[in-house]
Amino acid sequence: MRILLDPVDVSMISFSVFLNTIAKIADGWPKEIAKMGAEEQKHIRLTGGGAAARAALLSAFVVPGAGQIYNREWVKGIFLAFLFLAASLAVLVPITIAIILYYSNLNSGDPDQALQPLQALWEARVQLIVLSVSSVILYIYSIMDAYRKRKRMDAKNSFR
Repeated sequence: MRILLDPVDVSMISFSVFLNTIAKIADGWPKEIAKMGAEEQKHIRLTGGGAAARAALLSAFVVPGAGQIYNREWVKGIFLAFLFLAASLAVLVPITIAIILYYSNLNSGDPDQALQPLQALWEARVQLIVLSVSSVILYIYSIMDAYRKRKRMDAKNSFR
């Protein structure tokens, strides 16, 4: 007997397994620290342990600006998320519209008219490339900034 799973079900199961694994790792972290010697514990306090920095890093991977929001930099996080969303949509919307118009005009039977949306897209290629590169740069900056800021915050808090 074969069981067919919907791709959404499979992705939800994988995500659930991923979250359970992360939770098990997080639960085991304090126990591992308790087993360490005094010198190792001092090193973890001085370096910040890295758990919060990893959480900020993972947040930034999900959505640009989420790592900043995790670090309580609300304005910066919302601003980065807005910029990334605006730049990404400025690329994706024209491409999507051009493809839809291409296929709808192609079905009408006029190949010359079908190519017009693609030609308009080709003429705007420089703007689309600049916006695409901007989105990637914002994404990478958001990840690096969230991680570095959290590391600095952890190092500052460990000396208190």
